[in-house]
Amino acid sequence: MSKTKKIIAITVPIAVIVIVLVAVLVYFFACGGGPAMAAPDNFKLELYNYRVGYIEGDSANNTVDLTKAIPNGSDFTVTGDAVTLEGTNLTAVKAGTASLTYNTQVPDTSEDAAEDATVAASKTVTVTVLEGYTNVDTWEEFYSAATNSGAEPKIVVQAELEATGSSIILNDANGITDLTVYGNTLEIYAQGVIGGGSTLFQIDYVQAEMTFEDVYIVGEYAQEAEGEAIDLTQFEGNGCFFVAYGSDDVFPVINLNHCMTENSQKHAYIRSAEMNVSGTVMKNGADALIGAETWNAKGSVINIENSALANSVVCGIILCGWTEVTGPEDYCTVNISGFLDIFNWKNRENTRLMPGNDPSGLAGPVNNIVGTEVGKSKYDENFVTGNDGNEYLHIGIIKLATGSLSANKSTVNGMEGIDYSEKAFPLPSAASAFAKTCLLYGYTPDKAENSSNYADNPVATLGNNENLNYELVNGRQ
Repeated sequence: MSKTKKIIAITVPIAVIVIVLVAVLVYFFACGGGPAMAAPDNFKLELYNYRVGYIEGDSANNTVDLTKAIPNGSDFTVTGDAVTLEGTNLTAVKAGTASLTYNTQVPDTSEDAAEDATVAASKTVTVTVLEGYTNVDTWEEFYSAATNSGAEPKIVVQAELEATGSSIILNDANGITDLTVYGNTLEIYAQGVIGGGSTLFQIDYVQAEMTFEDVYIVGEYAQEAEGEAIDLTQFEGNGCFFVAYGSDDVFPVINLNHCMTENSQKHAYIRSAEMNVSGTVMKNGADALIGAETWNAKGSVINIENSALANSVVCGIILCGWTEVTGPEDYCTVNISGFLDIFNWKNRENTRLMPGNDPSGLAGPVNNIVGTEVGKSKYDENFVTGNDGNEYLHIGIIKLATGSLSANKSTVNGMEGIDYSEKAFPLPSAASAFAKTCLLYGYTPDKAENSSNYADNPVATLGNNENLNYELVNGRQ
């Protein structure tokens, strides 16, 4: 069995245990009450800094078609000597910066505008020419560049891509230690890779680093009726966008800056690795959006700032511990700075937390029991009434001690800056086979009672915040 197949064989049972565990916790303590439905949200990343690759002497690489690179643009003009423009063909001539102005369509925010209406506008962005980077406008070019054995691939996406075939994996076999991708906010449709449960980008037990900026990945196109909610369970069975496996000897790193991922079972999963997330949006998952784990090795680290996590069947971030470790450095750590909006309020009247694709077959009966249990009056203090009249509970971050681990001593730093609180859930003996301790981090009802926007409002969505694109890049004032 190959290492990759072994990883899948190990990870899938772990995910199953976590899902069952969380469902059991909900059964006993109402630490969830998850909605099967999440409000649709058309939020998209905004392009601020357009990038083009430059390789000296390679005119084919250095020239890109702006109708593909900025598909909603027209009437392009440039200022500066780092690039030239002939029609809609932009050519990089040296490393440096220039300005690109074009006409485009932007959302119509006028008071009487129809939903999804747009208006014409002129936009100017900075063009950054990156020396040594390969421009790609097909997935075949992307995959070839990213898996060039022994290289340190540097890639700039210049067209919408449909990913197919195998995962892109950094491991001992190909000798790739670093991968850098600038996405120009162009869509990478990943269903052709993750649809069978695979990973799109993965690091396997090597000291490697993956860096993604302005990358936009869609795992599956959401099935939704106009103006109606999205059923998150439709993403069950999909894989994960970013995975990193480390060990006692190596500590791989994944960096996400101003990225967006949507519609998958999971979005990111690290074990004995580091993930740095800045100005990024992850939304719509049939599991936890980000998972980190301690497994007989160094604890994982998540550094996250000025980001938003939205619409998860389980939670925004889950921290798992499985086996006994020796010191604090062996547990997971989450460091929060700036803002972290987790849009993940669970509707008390529509309780669902266990994905329907769980192979145990327990999803139906457990979710029915959850619905009955959280309706009991002894749980009233955990819920807040939204302006739609429904009661909600916020599930932001979950910390679990499972397997042979007596206590998960992972830490979550920076909660005071986002008004999160910690709640302990002492486990009954009936749950001891699954977990020894569980902590829940999230907003308390008193933080949400007077809120009218953002993630601390039970019925808010990403789109409620008109300033979010700016805040992802510059922080919240």
